[in-house]
Amino acid sequence: MRESTDVSSPSFDIEAALRIVVEGTSAATGEHFFRSLAYYLACALRVRYALITRCIEGEGITRVQTLAFWQGSDFGQNFSYTTADTPCQQVLNGQTCYYPAFIRQKFPQDLDLLRLSAEAYLGVPITSSAGEVLGHLVVMHDQPREPEPLGLCIMEIFAVRAGAELERQAVMEKLSYESLHDPLTRLPNRTYVNQRLSAACQHLKHHPEHPFVVLFMDLDRFKVINDSLGHAAGDQLLVEVGKRLSACLGAKDTVARIGGDEFAILLEDPDSCAQALDIVARLQQVLAAAFKIHHHDVHIAASIGIVFSAPALTRPIDYLRNADLAMYQAKRQGSGHLVFNQQMHTQAVYRLNQEAALQNAINQGELQLHYQPIFSLSTQALIGFEALLRWWCPAQQSNIAPAEFIPLAEETGLMIPLGWWVIQEACYQLRTWQTHFNRPELTMSINLSNKQFEQRDVVEQVMQIIRTTGVEPRQLRFELTESMLMSSPACIEDAMQKLCQFDIQFHLDNFGQGYCSLSALHDLPINAVKIDPAFISRMAADKTSLGMVRTIMALANNLGISCIAEGIETPHQLQHLQALRCPLGQGYLIAPPLPSGSVSELMIERSPERIPF
Repeated sequence: MRESTDVSSPSFDIEAALRIVVEGTSAATGEHFFRSLAYYLACALRVRYALITRCIEGEGITRVQTLAFWQGSDFGQNFSYTTADTPCQQVLNGQTCYYPAFIRQKFPQDLDLLRLSAEAYLGVPITSSAGEVLGHLVVMHDQPREPEPLGLCIMEIFAVRAGAELERQAVMEKLSYESLHDPLTRLPNRTYVNQRLSAACQHLKHHPEHPFVVLFMDLDRFKVINDSLGHAAGDQLLVEVGKRLSACLGAKDTVARIGGDEFAILLEDPDSCAQALDIVARLQQVLAAAFKIHHHDVHIAASIGIVFSAPALTRPIDYLRNADLAMYQAKRQGSGHLVFNQQMHTQAVYRLNQEAALQNAINQGELQLHYQPIFSLSTQALIGFEALLRWWCPAQQSNIAPAEFIPLAEETGLMIPLGWWVIQEACYQLRTWQTHFNRPELTMSINLSNKQFEQRDVVEQVMQIIRTTGVEPRQLRFELTESMLMSSPACIEDAMQKLCQFDIQFHLDNFGQGYCSLSALHDLPINAVKIDPAFISRMAADKTSLGMVRTIMALANNLGISCIAEGIETPHQLQHLQALRCPLGQGYLIAPPLPSGSVSELMIERSPERIPF
């Protein structure tokens, strides 16, 4: 660049100089443009110095940063300086400033002029398309200097070009920032933390003595706060959480919002594993203090998954996945935080395969309903059935336990359509038996999940199934668990009150586990309680369990509701229950859950009124 044109001759043509500046900078952008502009301006105007500056953000026009500085034979190192008591102050106020000589004497406090032995000075402001001052363009010489013809014009032309380039850079910087940061919290985003993790993985390859730790955090109960106080409050909470997390970390560490209420944290080069765990404890401690959100004191906690760096892990996605798995396990256990181990990944892969298998089972019709008869323990008469979902997996040649696939269906969202299918199928089957065996009094008990209760159209869905199948609403019993009443009481109570107006009954399943308050039994339309099988199984040998059964029955009697014993498996249990005058019961001693065909055979073989046990 520096050898391309000799402009030291007095016969140098200023128009040729303009052409040189244009050609030298036309294809350049960014740093290359500013360096080219400074060099070619110095050449064209035959001065020793040329510099281009940009106002430092947040400093107004009081402080600038050089973007390029030509100092006679080479580029100088960029620097920043305050503009007070310098000729630049006048330029940055929007005025062209020209001093042909004695510039140092006019600004004796400007040490840069003294250092450069500057004598002549010409500066023009660089402005945006909206007229905002962005910086300035300056040429100086170490000898007095009259302006070249068209010299000021050249400066003004290229000040406009420099302004356009600064605006372009600002747009690119903004786009780059937005692509790497979360718009709500202004924290780094997933892309940014992936880049930092990738760099940390590469560094670990060559410097195993510099480990790192990845944390994956999820806020507990955030949905409850979001739903109760509104999304604006939820957004404010996320911003405040981000501030608290950032304040806890070191300068080298990174906290990023991954999405929703999830955050990722990269701890670089911690002193030890113990120190990393201390940081985790500190993070949970600072989040435990109340947040003031929309005039409410909001309390939250966080579940955190922890992954320590290892040579075997080389991809950011592996670290984030493993930390997420550990976080999920910590949330399920309620332990606050957990360190990842390989068994978590094995379980996650198994779970993923089970999800796919469950979806396939639904598509292939592998899920079926079995029906467990419910009897009067005094008359031995068949009263009705409980519909139970079963999954026979041909691939595994075994039954998949409901305790395994029901939670899976709930977490994956499959429980909602599956639950409606169960109700419809059970109602169809009940109506078939009622008609075929002339038993209109038979009832059907069906488990209703909290996911179904949370659907706004739950009442309409149930009534549509009743109309379609022709079953009488008074022959239906929906079973709920105590934990369901505690987790979503408002929506469940509303749906129960509406459905009971159609004479649909509600039974409280596994009663006695200790979740449900007595007020719930009194306030909600509960028609019967089903005694937890754990008490029934220990009743014959354990006086405490026998006392619990007796107490539950007395409570039900005082509240005017019925009582059903679940899990009757031995004659002794049956005798105790009959002695206590428990009205209804079910269990393997009497009859196990049966496919519909077996139930029909049972009803054909036995008396329609009595099936002795």
